[in-house]
Amino acid sequence: MLNRFIATYPKNAEGYFRRATPLIDMTRFDEADHDLQQYLSLAGDKAIANYNVATLVFDKLRLQPEPAYEKWNIDVALKYVDTALSLNASQTPGDEQKTEKARYLILKGMMLMNERRYDDALAVYEELNRESGGGSPTYLYAISMAREGRGDSIEAVMEPIDSAIAKFGTPLPSEAANFIMRRGQLYANSGKYREA
Repeated sequence: MLNRFIATYPKNAEGYFRRATPLIDMTRFDEADHDLQQYLSLAGDKAIANYNVATLVFDKLRLQPEPAYEKWNIDVALKYVDTALSLNASQTPGDEQKTEKARYLILKGMMLMNERRYDDALAVYEELNRESGGGSPTYLYAISMAREGRGDSIEAVMEPIDSAIAKFGTPLPSEAANFIMRRGQLYANSGKYREA
């Protein structure tokens, strides 16, 4: 069906992007890469297109590491997301641009965490937190994870979790459960069992 769609609408970018996924599943990586390049050349919004390709390449690397495809690695995926960020920066500032930038940075942070590049991931999450006005429990949680990954002190790892929990206010809503669990686990890991 995708082949028929592309034959009928060869200038429609979406068809090439949609066809790349089953090609990856069938390990026909050269064909998938070709379709993704077609998608990038035809897409109207190049920032979103680069983000979509970065996501697809990252998913392949994480979820289907074997067989490997020599043209795709984490640096390629990061290049696509960085291109999305630079194209997004050239757009007219507004809520949509800010929302898209946050999506791109979240993906970049996930990629860096997956590669254990904790310093770089921490910089991304701190930027996200700053740009959100410092009030996002989700970004504070990510900051805590990156700090733990790079081996920071228990106090440095705990600080953003405590800040996130404080953002929820009292009484704590159910959304705070994961943050409370993380704080308890951090205490337990550091031998502070009573606090845990």
